[in-house]
Amino acid sequence: TQTFSSDDLDLLNAVAVQTGIAIDTVRAHEALQREAKAREKYERFLPQQLVDDVLLDPNKEIRPGGARLAVTVLFGDLRGFTTLSESSPPETVVEHLNRFYSLMSEAIFRNGGTLDKYLGDGVLALFGAPYGTERDAVKAVRAAIDMQRSMLGFNQELAAAGQPPIAMGIGINTGPAIVGFIGSDARLDYTAIGDTVNTASRLEHLAKPGQILISEHTM
Repeated sequence: TQTFSSDDLDLLNAVAVQTGIAIDTVRAHEALQREAKAREKYERFLPQQLVDDVLLDPNKEIRPGGARLAVTVLFGDLRGFTTLSESSPPETVVEHLNRFYSLMSEAIFRNGGTLDKYLGDGVLALFGAPYGTERDAVKAVRAAIDMQRSMLGFNQELAAAGQPPIAMGIGINTGPAIVGFIGSDARLDYTAIGDTVNTASRLEHLAKPGQILISEHTM
Protein backbone atom coordinates (compact mmCIF):
# COMPACT_ATOMS: atom_id res chain seq x y z
CA THR A 1 0.00 0.00 0.00
CA GLN A 2 3.02 2.29 0.29
CA THR A 3 5.62 3.01 -2.37
CA PHE A 4 8.87 4.90 -2.46
CA SER A 5 8.57 8.51 -3.48
CA SER A 6 10.99 10.13 -5.91
CA ASP A 7 12.74 11.76 -2.93
CA ASP A 8 13.14 8.34 -1.29
CA LEU A 9 14.69 6.96 -4.47
CA ASP A 10 17.06 9.94 -4.76
CA LEU A 11 18.17 9.39 -1.16
CA LEU A 12 18.66 5.65 -1.73
CA ASN A 13 20.63 6.35 -4.89
CA ALA A 14 22.88 8.82 -3.06
CA VAL A 15 23.53 6.30 -0.27
CA ALA A 16 24.25 3.57 -2.81
CA VAL A 17 26.75 5.79 -4.67
CA GLN A 18 28.59 6.70 -1.47
CA THR A 19 28.61 3.04 -0.38
CA GLY A 20 30.04 2.03 -3.76
CA ILE A 21 32.78 4.66 -3.44
CA ALA A 22 33.62 3.41 0.07
CA ILE A 23 33.81 -0.22 -1.11
CA ASP A 24 36.04 0.75 -4.05
CA THR A 25 38.30 2.71 -1.69
CA VAL A 26 38.65 -0.26 0.66
CA ARG A 27 39.38 -2.61 -2.23
CA ALA A 28 42.00 -0.23 -3.66
CA HIS A 29 43.61 0.10 -0.23
CA GLU A 30 43.75 -3.69 0.18
CA ALA A 31 45.25 -4.07 -3.31
CA LEU A 32 47.94 -1.49 -2.48
CA GLN A 33 48.72 -3.31 0.75
CA ARG A 34 49.08 -6.62 -1.11
CA GLU A 35 51.36 -4.98 -3.69
CA ALA A 36 53.47 -3.38 -0.94
CA LYS A 37 53.90 -6.74 0.80
CA ALA A 38 54.76 -8.46 -2.48
CA ARG A 39 57.26 -5.73 -3.36
CA GLU A 40 58.89 -6.02 0.06
CA LYS A 41 59.32 -9.77 -0.38
CA TYR A 42 60.55 -9.59 -3.97
CA GLU A 43 63.06 -6.80 -3.27
CA ARG A 44 64.85 -9.06 -0.80
CA PHE A 45 65.92 -11.23 -3.73
CA LEU A 46 65.62 -9.19 -6.94
CA PRO A 47 66.72 -5.75 -8.18
CA GLN A 48 64.06 -3.07 -7.87
CA GLN A 49 63.73 -2.71 -11.65
CA LEU A 50 62.94 -6.41 -12.04
CA VAL A 51 60.43 -6.21 -9.19
CA ASP A 52 58.66 -3.40 -11.05
CA ASP A 53 58.49 -5.57 -14.18
CA VAL A 54 57.07 -8.53 -12.23
CA LEU A 55 54.40 -6.44 -10.51
CA LEU A 56 53.38 -4.77 -13.77
CA ASP A 57 52.96 -8.18 -15.40
CA PRO A 58 52.33 -10.90 -12.76
CA ASN A 59 51.90 -13.49 -15.54
CA LYS A 60 55.41 -12.86 -16.86
CA GLU A 61 57.55 -15.97 -16.48
CA ILE A 62 61.03 -15.82 -14.98
CA ARG A 63 63.21 -18.31 -16.82
CA PRO A 64 66.90 -19.27 -16.77
CA GLY A 65 68.96 -17.15 -19.11
CA GLY A 66 70.88 -13.92 -19.32
CA ALA A 67 72.01 -11.00 -21.43
CA ARG A 68 75.48 -9.66 -22.14
CA LEU A 69 75.86 -6.35 -20.26
CA ALA A 70 78.64 -3.95 -19.36
CA VAL A 71 78.70 -3.98 -15.55
CA THR A 72 80.88 -2.98 -12.63
CA VAL A 73 81.29 -5.80 -10.13
CA LEU A 74 82.08 -5.21 -6.44
CA PHE A 75 83.28 -7.90 -4.04
CA GLY A 76 83.67 -7.16 -0.34
CA ASP A 77 84.97 -9.64 2.22
CA LEU A 78 85.69 -9.40 5.93
CA ARG A 79 89.18 -9.90 7.31
CA GLY A 80 89.50 -11.36 10.77
CA PHE A 81 85.94 -12.56 11.04
CA THR A 82 87.06 -16.18 11.36
CA THR A 83 88.88 -15.32 14.58
CA LEU A 84 85.81 -13.52 15.87
CA SER A 85 83.63 -16.52 14.97
CA GLU A 86 85.87 -18.96 16.80
CA SER A 87 85.74 -16.94 20.01
CA SER A 88 82.01 -16.14 20.00
CA PRO A 89 78.82 -18.20 20.37
CA PRO A 90 76.88 -18.84 17.13
CA GLU A 91 74.07 -16.49 18.17
CA THR A 92 76.55 -13.62 18.50
CA VAL A 93 78.16 -14.44 15.16
CA VAL A 94 74.78 -14.37 13.41
CA GLU A 95 73.90 -11.07 15.09
CA HIS A 96 77.16 -9.48 13.92
CA LEU A 97 76.75 -10.86 10.40
CA ASN A 98 73.22 -9.51 10.09
CA ARG A 99 74.39 -6.11 11.24
CA PHE A 100 77.26 -6.19 8.74
CA TYR A 101 74.93 -7.22 5.91
CA SER A 102 72.50 -4.41 6.78
CA LEU A 103 75.23 -1.75 6.70
CA MET A 104 76.69 -3.01 3.43
CA SER A 105 73.29 -3.37 1.76
CA GLU A 106 72.36 0.19 2.69
CA ALA A 107 75.58 1.52 1.16
CA ILE A 108 75.04 -0.47 -2.04
CA PHE A 109 71.39 0.55 -2.46
CA ARG A 110 72.15 4.17 -1.58
CA ASN A 111 74.52 4.32 -4.56
CA GLY A 112 72.22 2.59 -7.03
CA GLY A 113 73.72 -0.89 -6.93
CA THR A 114 72.11 -4.31 -7.09
CA LEU A 115 72.88 -6.67 -4.22
CA ASP A 116 73.69 -9.94 -5.94
CA LYS A 117 74.22 -12.16 -2.91
CA TYR A 118 75.78 -12.60 0.51
CA LEU A 119 78.90 -14.76 0.46
CA GLY A 120 79.57 -16.14 3.93
CA ASP A 121 81.19 -13.08 5.48
CA GLY A 122 81.19 -11.05 2.27
CA VAL A 123 78.96 -9.43 -0.35
CA LEU A 124 78.72 -9.30 -4.14
CA ALA A 125 77.12 -6.28 -5.79
CA LEU A 126 76.48 -5.28 -9.41
CA PHE A 127 76.31 -1.79 -10.86
CA GLY A 128 74.77 -1.48 -14.30
CA ALA A 129 72.38 -4.42 -14.02
CA PRO A 130 69.68 -4.87 -15.07
CA TYR A 131 69.94 -1.36 -16.56
CA GLY A 132 73.20 0.50 -17.03
CA THR A 133 74.29 4.13 -16.95
CA GLU A 134 77.52 5.94 -17.83
CA ARG A 135 78.28 6.42 -14.12
CA ASP A 136 78.06 2.82 -12.92
CA ALA A 137 81.79 2.63 -12.15
CA VAL A 138 81.60 5.87 -10.17
CA LYS A 139 78.61 4.57 -8.23
CA ALA A 140 80.47 1.35 -7.41
CA VAL A 141 83.52 3.19 -6.07
CA ARG A 142 81.34 5.53 -4.03
CA ALA A 143 79.51 2.52 -2.60
CA ALA A 144 82.85 0.94 -1.68
CA ILE A 145 83.95 4.10 0.14
CA ASP A 146 80.62 4.20 2.00
CA MET A 147 81.06 0.54 2.92
CA GLN A 148 84.52 1.14 4.37
CA ARG A 149 83.25 4.15 6.31
CA SER A 150 80.42 2.02 7.69
CA MET A 151 83.03 -0.39 9.03
CA LEU A 152 84.27 2.34 11.39
CA GLY A 153 80.90 2.51 13.12
CA PHE A 154 80.58 -1.28 13.01
CA ASN A 155 83.88 -1.67 14.85
CA GLN A 156 82.70 0.80 17.48
CA GLU A 157 79.71 -1.45 18.06
CA LEU A 158 82.01 -4.48 18.31
CA ALA A 159 84.26 -2.68 20.79
CA ALA A 160 81.24 -1.79 22.93
CA ALA A 161 80.34 -5.49 22.97
CA GLY A 162 83.89 -6.42 24.00
CA GLN A 163 84.74 -7.88 20.58
CA PRO A 164 87.96 -7.33 18.58
CA PRO A 165 87.84 -5.07 15.52
CA ILE A 166 87.57 -6.49 12.00
CA ALA A 167 88.24 -5.03 8.57
CA MET A 168 87.11 -5.52 4.98
CA GLY A 169 88.87 -5.74 1.65
CA ILE A 170 87.05 -4.66 -1.51
CA GLY A 171 87.76 -5.40 -5.19
CA ILE A 172 86.05 -3.70 -8.14
CA ASN A 173 86.22 -4.47 -11.86
CA THR A 174 84.35 -3.24 -14.93
CA GLY A 175 83.63 -5.13 -18.13
CA PRO A 176 81.22 -7.41 -19.99
CA ALA A 177 79.36 -10.22 -18.22
CA ILE A 178 76.35 -12.43 -18.75
CA VAL A 179 73.72 -11.16 -16.32
CA GLY A 180 70.41 -12.84 -15.65
CA PHE A 181 68.69 -15.71 -13.92
CA ILE A 182 71.12 -18.58 -13.44
CA GLY A 183 70.15 -21.97 -12.01
CA SER A 184 67.43 -24.53 -12.51
CA ASP A 185 63.67 -24.43 -12.99
CA ALA A 186 63.32 -25.11 -9.25
CA ARG A 187 65.62 -22.32 -8.05
CA LEU A 188 67.09 -19.28 -9.80
CA ASP A 189 69.58 -16.62 -8.75
CA TYR A 190 69.90 -13.23 -10.41
CA THR A 191 73.67 -12.94 -10.86
CA ALA A 192 76.55 -12.23 -13.24
CA ILE A 193 78.90 -14.73 -14.87
CA GLY A 194 82.18 -14.10 -16.66
CA ASP A 195 85.83 -13.14 -16.40
CA THR A 196 84.86 -9.64 -15.26
CA VAL A 197 83.39 -11.18 -12.13
CA ASN A 198 86.39 -13.45 -11.60
CA THR A 199 88.81 -10.51 -11.86
CA ALA A 200 86.83 -8.52 -9.31
CA SER A 201 87.03 -11.50 -6.97
CA ARG A 202 90.81 -11.74 -7.43
CA LEU A 203 91.18 -8.04 -6.67
CA GLU A 204 89.19 -8.50 -3.49
CA HIS A 205 91.51 -11.33 -2.41
CA LEU A 206 94.53 -9.06 -3.03
CA ALA A 207 93.04 -6.11 -1.14
CA LYS A 208 94.51 -5.47 2.29
CA PRO A 209 92.23 -4.87 5.31
CA GLY A 210 90.51 -1.53 4.85
CA GLN A 211 91.64 -1.24 1.23
CA ILE A 212 89.70 -0.80 -2.03
CA LEU A 213 91.39 -2.16 -5.16
CA ILE A 214 89.94 -1.19 -8.55
CA SER A 215 91.01 -2.41 -11.98
CA GLU A 216 92.31 -0.31 -14.85
CA HIS A 217 88.98 -0.85 -16.63
CA THR A 218 87.10 0.68 -13.71
CA MET A 219 89.56 3.58 -13.51
